[in-house]
Amino acid sequence: MFFERVAQKVWICSGYVSNKRPVSRNNIGRNLTVFVRTMTRIFTTQLRRLAIATMLCITLWTGLQVAANAEVPSQVTKLQSQVETLQEYVEGREWLEIRSFIHGPMGQVRRQLFFISQKLPKSMQASLEDEIEAVSANLNVMDEAAENYSEKRLVNAQKELAQAVEAIAASF
Repeated sequence: MFFERVAQKVWICSGYVSNKRPVSRNNIGRNLTVFVRTMTRIFTTQLRRLAIATMLCITLWTGLQVAANAEVPSQVTKLQSQVETLQEYVEGREWLEIRSFIHGPMGQVRRQLFFISQKLPKSMQASLEDEIEAVSANLNVMDEAAENYSEKRLVNAQKELAQAVEAIAASF
């Protein structure tokens, strides 16, 4: 209805010519109907295209917002803070605390990290698998080093552990 009114106004203002003849009273009704139908078709087509373009823009924008707002899971953040705490124990040479911390709080987070990795898409699982294994291997090395009071092995394993945890956090 709206488009028909607009088409009629355009018709009246433009002095629409059919077959290169000016509009007369005899053929104005027929030409007006054809003109209105054509203009309505054009308007609806353009409106449909505009609606599709708008929906596509909104979809892309929201998709990008979701990707930008993707957060690191809380278990990974907790693991990062625990690596910092473990670093303090290593610097203080608190051998018993290191072993207790590895088997206690870090063991739980490591297990939760494994469960998180199982829920990820296959492509992301493959990239994180090596890093999660590196975390476990480094924790085992740190445990053995703390048991044997080997400071050099402990410091090297701590550095590798920190790198592996940062790589995991960067993947999210």
